[in-house]
Amino acid sequence: MKALWNNFVVAESEKTVTFEDKLYFPYDSVKLQYFSKNGKVFSSTTQGVCEYYDIEVGGVNKRDGAWMCPNPKTQIKNIADYFSFDKEIEIKK
Repeated sequence: MKALWNNFVVAESEKTVTFEDKLYFPYDSVKLQYFSKNGKVFSSTTQGVCEYYDIEVGGVNKRDGAWMCPNPKTQIKNIADYFSFDKEIEIKK
């Protein structure tokens, strides 16, 4: 699977995980040079606290384009440090 922003692959992996109809990419599959933590967080009853990231490629910024839950709730530890993406980030097989 690939995640694309501004026609550029920002994450690619065959080890993605699906949770609550969202696809999550492992930390080591994400091209972190295009990501910057923006300080925004959200708390979910199913996921725990998640951190938002902006994605910038070719001068085009997608605010809140990705998020990651570094310490998810016990029942979903398999998404710890995995990234998921906003609906505007294109996902391809």
